Amino acid sequence: MHIITQSCILFLWIHTLTFVKSQDCTLQQFLQGDLYDSNFDTTGLETSYPGGKQVRVPCNVGHSGFFKLICVEGGWQSRGTKCQPRSCGHPGDAQFADFHLEKGDDFVFGSQVVYTCHKGYQMVSRTNFRRCMAEGWDGVVPICEAQQCPVIHVNNNVQVIGDPEEATYGNVIRFSCKSSSEVLEGSSEIYCNEYGDWSADPPICKEIKCIKPKIENGNVHGDIQVYKEDEILHFACNRGFKRAENIPSKCTKLGTRADWSPTPVCEPITCKLDLPPLYGTSYEPAFRNVFSAGETVTVTCGERFWISDPRKISVVTTCEENGEWSVRPVCQEVRCSNRREPNVYWWNVYWGQQISLGETVNYRCKEGYRSTDGTNQATCTRNGWSPDPLCQGTVKLTLQYFENADISGTPKHTYKYNDQVEYVCKNGFTGNFSITCKKIGWTGSRECTECQKAIVPHGFVVGPYNDTDTVYYTCDEDYKLVTKGWWGEAKCIGGVWSGLQQCIAKSNCGGPPVIPNGKVISQHSNYKPDDSVQIICKEGYSPQVDRLTCLEGKWNSNGAQLRTICAPTAKICSPPPKVDNAVVVSSYQKEYLSGSEVTYRCRDNYTLEGEATITCNDGKWVKRNIVCTKRAEYEEGHVIYFTCETGYISGPTIRYVCTRENGWLKLSFSFFSVKPCELPDDTPNGYYQIIHGDDFVFGAVIKYFCNEGYQMVSKDNTRTCLLDKWTNHVPICDPLSCDPPPADEEITVKGLPENDDPILPDRFLTFSCDGPGKILNGSSVLICGIDGQWDNPFPTCEDISCKVGVLPAHLNAAGLSPANETVKVGHRLKFHCDNGYWLDGSKEIQCLQTGQWNAPFPTCSGICRVTGIPQNVNTIPRVPAYEQRKGQKLRFSCRLRGHVLHGKAQVECLENGQWSDPFPTCGPPLGCERPPHLPDGDTTERLKFKYSHDERVEYICQNYYIMQGGPFRTCNNGHWTGAIRCLKPCTVDRQLMSRHNIQFRYTRDDKLYSTHNDEIEFVCIRGKHHVGTYAMRQRCVDGEMNLPSCQ
Repeated sequence: MHIITQSCILFLWIHTLTFVKSQDCTLQQFLQGDLYDSNFDTTGLETSYPGGKQVRVPCNVGHSGFFKLICVEGGWQSRGTKCQPRSCGHPGDAQFADFHLEKGDDFVFGSQVVYTCHKGYQMVSRTNFRRCMAEGWDGVVPICEAQQCPVIHVNNNVQVIGDPEEATYGNVIRFSCKSSSEVLEGSSEIYCNEYGDWSADPPICKEIKCIKPKIENGNVHGDIQVYKEDEILHFACNRGFKRAENIPSKCTKLGTRADWSPTPVCEPITCKLDLPPLYGTSYEPAFRNVFSAGETVTVTCGERFWISDPRKISVVTTCEENGEWSVRPVCQEVRCSNRREPNVYWWNVYWGQQISLGETVNYRCKEGYRSTDGTNQATCTRNGWSPDPLCQGTVKLTLQYFENADISGTPKHTYKYNDQVEYVCKNGFTGNFSITCKKIGWTGSRECTECQKAIVPHGFVVGPYNDTDTVYYTCDEDYKLVTKGWWGEAKCIGGVWSGLQQCIAKSNCGGPPVIPNGKVISQHSNYKPDDSVQIICKEGYSPQVDRLTCLEGKWNSNGAQLRTICAPTAKICSPPPKVDNAVVVSSYQKEYLSGSEVTYRCRDNYTLEGEATITCNDGKWVKRNIVCTKRAEYEEGHVIYFTCETGYISGPTIRYVCTRENGWLKLSFSFFSVKPCELPDDTPNGYYQIIHGDDFVFGAVIKYFCNEGYQMVSKDNTRTCLLDKWTNHVPICDPLSCDPPPADEEITVKGLPENDDPILPDRFLTFSCDGPGKILNGSSVLICGIDGQWDNPFPTCEDISCKVGVLPAHLNAAGLSPANETVKVGHRLKFHCDNGYWLDGSKEIQCLQTGQWNAPFPTCSGICRVTGIPQNVNTIPRVPAYEQRKGQKLRFSCRLRGHVLHGKAQVECLENGQWSDPFPTCGPPLGCERPPHLPDGDTTERLKFKYSHDERVEYICQNYYIMQGGPFRTCNNGHWTGAIRCLKPCTVDRQLMSRHNIQFRYTRDDKLYSTHNDEIEFVCIRGKHHVGTYAMRQRCVDGEMNLPSCQ
């Protein structure tokens, strides 16, 4: 049966093969069938093939594959793979460029990639593309080079930071001026952009100048449009506004530009309150802090506070026009002075102590005094200390009289201890003196001083006569007085001779003479032969000689008479002619310069006819027909003329004519305007503001202010614009000075100016106490501020003492009474501790001359006892006394091999007598519970519930996480040891990159995750440039990456 089956199968196969061979397959069938595509090369195929024939079909150029056709029953069947375009692989990255597929969908035969240079780079290769050919990519990878900007040329006064000659895209060049007196005009920083152009033209350095600003709610005086460095801007604020800064605005260099400092701003005049109010202060209204001028606030103080006066607890304060409160709206706590009164011997108040309302202080009076109320206890009240005074004198003396002095004030029958009486000298004696009531009687200087003997160098003095205070004097041979006459008279006034003149050589000259219509610049009153002085004439006059010379003891003017040295430049006029019923509206003068004008005004009820003003022209008054007629009924044709009131000017004269039909008819008309004044003079170290009026015209008032650090020394600080000039002289601002320190015999002051000159700002004085047992209470160096105030109060000399203070716990001191808070210099204290405590520090300390102790106060610390240590535990070092002091340490070890410590290996004795930790025990090493979880990681094996000593567990981190430390943790006596961290990767969000206007520089960085320590470089998108401090290359640090920004 098996043989028959095989025979049947063989027969069927032979039959099929015979049948297949009997049918052919044609090329045309293949070309028109579904198996064909254009990637095949059919040029070598035959037109037909017999059945069963296998034919391999080759691929066209640039394609690859293994494809067979089998002719079966007249049809084609296929084996293998069809022809596919051959791959060229990656085309290659170009530095500073990206590429994209322009043809095709992959890097295969026939595809083409095009390269594009990054922003700021240009293509230097001939072609910017590559094509995938049969042999691979044609050509080479293109090259991109950075765009280069042209060379920058600047002026010699401009400083350049950077390379102006070989700058490429992204390079930045900074500029500054070499001279501090110049500023940049233009950008201080430019950069080379992506097109090879500079972002701006290079700047230039120009002289510091400021433009006249436009000030809202204010106006600038004068017509100056451009100001130079350090020039002051004079401006005024409108009514209801004030300067935002109290110092004048100056043209100043600010960084790289010139501008006004401070900025000239006018702000509304307001008064402000600090909210919430200070403790002890309340306001009504309570919730406003800005008030306009004229508005009021009620300030109420707490029970222990005062305002305006220590006796007041409430006040109404008003916001004034200058933006200040009429009363400072702050309550102050009622406090009494901690200074000891002169008549108090002992004062239970330490230096710097603050005593408030109701507090009491014990005191004792000096010898010769007793407590006013007999209690020796002072109470702080709103009126100061009570009783007042604390001590009253117990010694009483009767008044003492002197022959050459009178008492100043009203005398009393008796005087108490420390009372003082002032005397004023008389009978030709000068000065005053005082005496003081003391326990031993009246003490003090009792002399009236006279003028010292009068002395005239190179001369002699006679007198005084008949108890007068007058002397007479003259000069020796070959000498003369600096004034006219050959003798002089002097009087003793206030201990000083008044009227004593100098004797000079006859060949010398005294003070120069008075020059009419001029002045002489003179420095002193004694001139040697050939010395000369300059002559300056008034306006309208010119000098015939410009100097006077001292010759043979007389002033020589080269033959010119003194009254004609300053001659008018043109002929002068005598006083103007008199007009009946009229006066001239200006001060009377004997002479009038050519060009001078005077104006007439008629008396009341009189009318002026003709021009009211006449002019002096070369010695003659220009004739005008000026008549004042009594006002009456006007007839037809009569013309009346109008003139301006004082301080006003007009154009043509205003005239009206009387007509029968229309009454008064206007012939000519003009507008009146206020007469202006010249621009007022500036004052050095100060400035002025208009306080009345709007411009420099008649009636306007200006006020001068001094700059910070200066004070007004002139009597008047205002000037008024009158008819033709400003009143008063320009005020003077002198530097502020500080008050000299008070006289104190116990204190030494160094640094005072000589001759009692003023103490100017920035000068410093040094203070010291030279007496034994004294110490300086306060600052040893005081500096005079620019506001004329010292930076600290004047110091005083106090007795040196050492402060005891509160003793530490468990510490006792021998040699200290319970009430003593301070001890004198040289005093010693001895210390000991309570039982069970150890003394840490010196057993004895002493108060030094410096007011300091020679050593710190000791402390007492508890004793740590060494008890309860197990027998199998060793201590290092061994403790023979079983007691340890603060700071001592014990270390432990196990005696038995294989045992380990359970607990701390070292403990320390603390100040409270306790050990820092319990003593450890020894025993076999302990096992461990489950190992701790690793964030962002896991173990490599299944965890157990228990682990033996020294057993290890291995950890791994999640994908993209980097392990730091590890990878093992070990069980060590019940604790897992080994530090492991999984450092996070960084993700760069494209949306966040878009907000920062950046993109990846290289396509390889375009990935979702970057591991720890990976670096990514960014570039700005087209049209933006890098700003900020973060660099374009950033590193991933444990999941954090700072992104740069472009704008």
